[in-house]
Amino acid sequence: MPGSQCSRRRAGRVSCEPVAVGRAARAAGLALVTALPAKAGLPALLREWNHRAAGELLMLSQRVRLLDYDPSSHRSCAGADESLIRSCSRVLAVWDGTPSSAHDATAELVTFARRQSIDVDVVWPAGADRMPSVG
Repeated sequence: MPGSQCSRRRAGRVSCEPVAVGRAARAAGLALVTALPAKAGLPALLREWNHRAAGELLMLSQRVRLLDYDPSSHRSCAGADESLIRSCSRVLAVWDGTPSSAHDATAELVTFARRQSIDVDVVWPAGADRMPSVG
């Protein structure tokens, strides 16, 4: 989708970060595409504490894609990420430049997008700190 920005829900949770990216994309007039984990074409269930953030993210999205993947599997998540990135003309990465870890594959995804010749914008707000992952 030309000019689209991509955000994804990982490991059964939507944090305020994807919602903030969604709000910024919408304010900038960009199309936001959100991918949700699915099984057999049906969205995966969300934990109750995710409902409000997920609802807002979905309302901000111009398009929602259901991707069959297991959010608890790093390999499955990477495949879903790559599938989503291949469909983008541009990727917005909110990233502090640190290497990928068990809880954050942003470095790998930025590298993958660039190898696919997809434009990548990397932002990290001044004064921002990394938050610990939520289990």
